[in-house]
Amino acid sequence: MGWVGAGIGIAAGMIVYVQGFLVSVAGHILLSTLDTAVNTSEYLTPDERAAFISR
Repeated sequence: MGWVGAGIGIAAGMIVYVQGFLVSVAGHILLSTLDTAVNTSEYLTPDERAAFISR
């Protein structure tokens, strides 16, 4: 019974780890998209761009 519980615990831990990894990747993609939008915007001044990037 101990090995079954350990296996279930390891499997659950792996699932949670992968979900956390996917959330982290999604966050980095969003930040990258925002960075691209800010850097290519014709409507922002250089000072406004610097303010967005420094956050």
